Amino acid sequence: YCLEKFNGCISRGLKYVLAQIQKMEHNSDECEQFVSSLMLHMQKLVNDNSDIPLLDYEIVGKKYLRNAALDVFQYADFCDRSGQFSIDLLKSYIRCAYLITVFDVFDKTPEL
Repeated sequence: YCLEKFNGCISRGLKYVLAQIQKMEHNSDECEQFVSSLMLHMQKLVNDNSDIPLLDYEIVGKKYLRNAALDVFQYADFCDRSGQFSIDLLKSYIRCAYLITVFDVFDKTPEL
């Protein structure tokens, strides 16, 4: 399922969170505090709104994140294979590393 089919607001929220995480140094205190507070807030929302089945679709969220990571990796791989070495290529690989780190922190890394 595509998360955008269910709720565009949640999709935009996830995109914002990914953008904020990608801007931070992933092992900094700032990033750790941001991700921790975000996860606590999301858990509170799920607990407060347990009657809304959309918030319980953890699989949908994981699939959305996995697809985002795959898109970034495929772009980096395409640039690498075509010989288009640039700062964007390096940034793409760093973003992939950040996403994999997020997966490792909260759950096992999904197979891409």
